Amino acid sequence: MPKGGSRINAGRKIKLDEKLEFTKRLTKTENDFILFARDKKIDLAKLKKTLLVFATLFFICMPVNAYTLKGGVEYTVDKARIIAFDNAPQSINKNEFGAYLNDKFYFSSIGYINGNISVAVARKVVPFYDKGKLSFYGVQYDNDPSKKYYYSPKGKLLKYEINTFKGEYPYKTMAYDTQGKLLNINLVVSDHESFLFDKNKKLIGHWLNNQFYNSKGEKDITRRL
Repeated sequence: MPKGGSRINAGRKIKLDEKLEFTKRLTKTENDFILFARDKKIDLAKLKKTLLVFATLFFICMPVNAYTLKGGVEYTVDKARIIAFDNAPQSINKNEFGAYLNDKFYFSSIGYINGNISVAVARKVVPFYDKGKLSFYGVQYDNDPSKKYYYSPKGKLLKYEINTFKGEYPYKTMAYDTQGKLLNINLVVSDHESFLFDKNKKLIGHWLNNQFYNSKGEKDITRRL
């Protein structure tokens, strides 16, 4: 996997009424999984209590209609919300992911994450950390890149995700819990930015490069490339 580079204005707090502009571009491997992590903000403590959306940090103070998404085409949040939820199933059959309730290659995945194994064969494995500790990790199989599986550090499925990527932006990813119920939808508007809505269509937050920002513009959870 390519290593993430430095970002201009890294750590800068994002103003909620600020317009964000970026260039529409694709790399050979979609920045090698760049979109894999966009909607992977998971609050495990809250998950244990509610099984609600991963990354439930709400934009309480955000003036929704004032926030603008721009990526070749300009989007208001309301417009983005409509696109995100258009033809998005509220539930799916559990049989779709039933064979992946446990990571089939758990020991290999953990070995790769810990640096004991140099290659994750036939799949990509991306770890996510909170305060330096592994919070969860994602798996994407090379033969079916439209589907991703997110596991606890013990290899238990937490979330199943489907994306609609067809080679251009915007596109969306839809995340479901282990009962097949919708958790969240992420509208990806460029190769480095996306916006996350909960199942009730409320804006949660956004990813900028490899960093998720909460409602106060503060960094929250970081992935390692």
